[in-house]
Amino acid sequence: ISKLNRHTSLILFSYINMIKTSSLTSLASSNNACTSASPGVFACSMEMETGSNIASILTEVDCGLGSLVEYNLSEFRDDVFKMLSRLRAHRNLTDVQLVVDIQAVHAHKVVLAAASPYFNAMFTSGLKESDTSRVRLQGVSPDIVISLVHFMYSGELSINEHIVCPLLSAASMYQMKHVVNACCRFLEDQIEANNVIGICNFALQQGCTELHTKATTFIEQNFSEVSTTDEFLELTGSNLAALIQKDELNVPDEEAVYNAVMRWVAHRPRDRRAKMPSILKFIRCHYLPPRFLSDQMSNCNIVKSIPACKEYLAKIFTELSLHKPQVGGVRCPPKTMCLFHLVGGYSDRKSQSALYCYDVDKNTWAELGPME
Repeated sequence: ISKLNRHTSLILFSYINMIKTSSLTSLASSNNACTSASPGVFACSMEMETGSNIASILTEVDCGLGSLVEYNLSEFRDDVFKMLSRLRAHRNLTDVQLVVDIQAVHAHKVVLAAASPYFNAMFTSGLKESDTSRVRLQGVSPDIVISLVHFMYSGELSINEHIVCPLLSAASMYQMKHVVNACCRFLEDQIEANNVIGICNFALQQGCTELHTKATTFIEQNFSEVSTTDEFLELTGSNLAALIQKDELNVPDEEAVYNAVMRWVAHRPRDRRAKMPSILKFIRCHYLPPRFLSDQMSNCNIVKSIPACKEYLAKIFTELSLHKPQVGGVRCPPKTMCLFHLVGGYSDRKSQSALYCYDVDKNTWAELGPME
């Protein structure tokens, strides 16, 4: 082994000296500029063809024995990853199997430890897995483990709506922040009125703060649309109360909030009637028109069947009739859309009939169709 190490060292040193000598020679004769910084130290910038890629000489530093040129060979990192992937594919030098159900995924412990703090702790903290070649993983599917291991060796990740949630959960467990961030960005792009509540709850469970904040903001700004979805009807009573008491709800009036709550109760009246009196107090009923309150007390079956609700609305109606001060602050005014329309134009000296719309808030363009 000592002979092999010495032989290897000699090869490496000779290779470094060869690069250094040839580089300095080419620097002296090339057209690339070198700027003197101090005796024995200079900084230079040149480009060197390496296959199809370009590697740059970053700096040259003085170590007391002359100037050393520092190289950053970007192609080298890619080649190492490719070679590691080939070694794994042929099961060369692999020293661990990740067993999921009945499937085993072969890998190198050093790669797993470098890519995941979870595996790093598993293999370097004296746990029993440090000395075993088979590690059984729980709570994750084989496909997800294969995707994560492929990412560790390549930096490549494929995400769709079917695997994004289990992939994000597994990446959180294995503390792979790059995968977590990629999944969060994917979910952010998928946010719509009919899925935003589910994404919001999932982000909260996984501790994805930024995704949770964006989903929450979407719900607040699009409450009228979100409140018509199936996910809204499946909210728990506590989650509904927490939502409707927010000042940030973007609604045209308080009737929109009241009607949303009534739809929620009507979805499962037998289970939710008992919760109605407490939830009703989170609606800013003092901002409901007296005529609307009167109509609800007379014609709404849910209100008529719950004495506490009817009494509460009657009290509000009386206070409004007596012009008593309103309780609770006004919600933020409705946010109007900011749109720009691009009409017509000329191309190749011909008039165009195209009509486009730009949404400032979403930073998106949409083609509305040709003008007649």
